[in-house]
Amino acid sequence: MGVLVLFMIAILAAGIFPLSLYLVRTIRGERPREGHTLDEEFTRPLSKDGAFEWWEAQRGPFNRSLLLAGIMAVLLYYGIIESGLGKYRFAAFEFSWWALFFQIVLYLIYMGIANLLYNAGMIVESMRKPLMAMDYRRRAYQLIFWSGMAAPFLFLLGLAFF
Repeated sequence: MGVLVLFMIAILAAGIFPLSLYLVRTIRGERPREGHTLDEEFTRPLSKDGAFEWWEAQRGPFNRSLLLAGIMAVLLYYGIIESGLGKYRFAAFEFSWWALFFQIVLYLIYMGIANLLYNAGMIVESMRKPLMAMDYRRRAYQLIFWSGMAAPFLFLLGLAFF
């Protein structure tokens, strides 16, 4: 058990803690200093057409929504277990702080992956160079946003019922 605890602390310190600090700053609405975002080197377009600024301005609401979706997914998970639906119909509900901590760590990892995939909109825009940039941005953002919000619930429902 001690090795597992040390392993979880090492993972938290090495990757999740810096990411969570960045996400907390983003959720609070603080703008990171120029050149200090986690993925700016990979996503900054060469042209100065405002695409980077637009996508970064939408990242805060995206992260706040991801956080809210995560809280709702955890509540739904414990609701499914408590009510005995799906695969949990014969399981006894037993809350564990360790399990909740593990779920939070996994969800922070998911938020990091979702933020990396969020950059796909900006990358595709810089490659395609659409004529109607704002229309493309709105459609791409909606697709990425709703995919990111639905993924935890689809995973949870798939885990519980299939």
